[in-house]
Amino acid sequence: MKKFFSALFVLGIVVLAASPASSHSVFVGSNPEPDSVIKQMPAEFRLQFNEDLLVIGEDDPNQLKVRDKNGAIVSAASEVAGPFIFAKALSQEFVSGKYDVDYRIVSGDGHVVEGSYSFDYQIEGESAATTAAVKQSPAPKEMDGSKSEHSEHGSFIHVHSDHIAMAVIALIAIGSWFLYRKINDY
Repeated sequence: MKKFFSALFVLGIVVLAASPASSHSVFVGSNPEPDSVIKQMPAEFRLQFNEDLLVIGEDDPNQLKVRDKNGAIVSAASEVAGPFIFAKALSQEFVSGKYDVDYRIVSGDGHVVEGSYSFDYQIEGESAATTAAVKQSPAPKEMDGSKSEHSEHGSFIHVHSDHIAMAVIALIAIGSWFLYRKINDY
């Protein structure tokens, strides 16, 4: 019995010591900014996060897509450079209206972060009334990159499942140690 509890205790310590640090990439900024009104479409859409994004060899799980008010994709394939993900604007005539930016990135620790925001594009010389009409149209609930990092991941349990697992293992190890001591009258 002593060997069982000793092995369980050592296993708990090893698992806790081997657990990787857990951090999630957090949206820092972008061009264009969320909820902005721009008069000139950028040549490149760019998002920045607080840490380098994960790219494995030739495989890039990170995605950035920009859609116009009709749902057509107006950005080329995305690329990653450190904490940045960017996509060139497709050469086309851009129309005034709301544009949606959707992203899916992978943190350095492997956690997937998804989010979206929108911005308005107003052609030079066009009246502000057109832009106001676009803003008044109902839109689905969007995730704003400036909110807390947890709003981008989902529920509390999803975000902290690795922390909860480590706490449970620690409690089992500590409980086993106390039970071992009690059984052996230490």
